[in-house]
Amino acid sequence: GGHEVAAAGAELRLKGHLFDSGLINKVLDCIEANGGHFAIDACFVSPHAMSAAVLRVDAHTPAVLHTIIAKVELLVQALEGAEASLVVVERKG
Repeated sequence: GGHEVAAAGAELRLKGHLFDSGLINKVLDCIEANGGHFAIDACFVSPHAMSAAVLRVDAHTPAVLHTIIAKVELLVQALEGAEASLVVVERKG
């Protein structure tokens, strides 16, 4: 087959106080800093309430993708004020 740029991908579904806590910025920075690429597929913002975002994350190798997911999970757990949850759906390809 052809040479694909992104060998591994996943959908990250985030819920919580993503914007007022600054969590979404930290997550996006984390993805880029670790060599991944993201697209925001969906975003639901409600001020002073729970927001939700669906991020599509691509990486050159599964190892890079798994590193990114692990670091994002740590961010979500560490930022208690965000009361956030993360669901990861890996793309089969």
